[in-house]
Amino acid sequence: MHTIHRRLIVPLAFLAFLYVPGPAIGQTTSETVAQYFPQSLIDLNASLDEPLDRHQCFQVLATDPSGSAQTIVATYTNGYRAVVRVLQRSGDGFQIAAEPSGLHLWGLDCSIELANLTAQQRIVHLTFHGAANTVDWVFVWTGQELSNLTPLVNTDFGNPDSQFRNAELIDLDGDGALDVTSRINASGDEPTSPTKVFRWTSGGFVPDLPILGPWTFVREDSSPTTDQILFELPSTAQGPFTLFVVNGTGTTGSRVENAVESARVWLNGEEVLRPSDFGANIGTIERAITLQQTNQLDVRLGGTPGGIIVVKIKVGSWSSQ
Repeated sequence: MHTIHRRLIVPLAFLAFLYVPGPAIGQTTSETVAQYFPQSLIDLNASLDEPLDRHQCFQVLATDPSGSAQTIVATYTNGYRAVVRVLQRSGDGFQIAAEPSGLHLWGLDCSIELANLTAQQRIVHLTFHGAANTVDWVFVWTGQELSNLTPLVNTDFGNPDSQFRNAELIDLDGDGALDVTSRINASGDEPTSPTKVFRWTSGGFVPDLPILGPWTFVREDSSPTTDQILFELPSTAQGPFTLFVVNGTGTTGSRVENAVESARVWLNGEEVLRPSDFGANIGTIERAITLQQTNQLDVRLGGTPGGIIVVKIKVGSWSSQ
């Protein structure tokens, strides 16, 4: 069984510290976060004479030695507009330590995950869920501010919006740093859209050539099975094409963590990777391939359960038609 996800630094203003009494005994973190639901979202619904559709999500960024939350990143929505805040403990209560402004945050609901962008930097991946696609943002908490790392594009009304849609944070080249993939979900008879790639640099995420994929495969505890992916070749994709595999989840010394030690990969019935191509010290694999209009990718993982590979197809160029 495999898992498939389809799924600029800008100045930020900060809210003056607002103190709210700490949680009562037995109060959950969720209840504490709910105390800070922004009045601006409540007022907006009231001005539109609409019932309030209240949503919140959060992650704890830091705890004290007893495990009590000390720093929380929380996001709130009223069903379409949103606010993100960092809450920090102060005495027996919390205060709003940071609140990014000037960004077009919107969505029906939200979720937050924490991830290691690099070995030294931890980031906040914020997802707003819509009817068909998600809008994603990446922030970093510096201890003083919640800085936006997301590349921006202006809406028709001039509001800075995220370029990330249905984003996945994934190491696409095995260099130990997370990249971001972004793709609009096709509907009906719409053609397959390429996956946009944003690579991490020291200053932020920068666009790279789009790819086909990526697809993530995990070696489960059960007996090996062959997983199949069908995909179309977009008319704008021009060769040469390269099958690129990232094996495992990073290196420790000469060993690749969670590496697949044995696998077979077929493309349109032709075996392009064999068990001997994989191993505990093999981090990446590349093969030149030929694609058809409709393609079938088959992957069979062996070896120790828990192994993981990411497969993508690099495209030589993309035409504008």
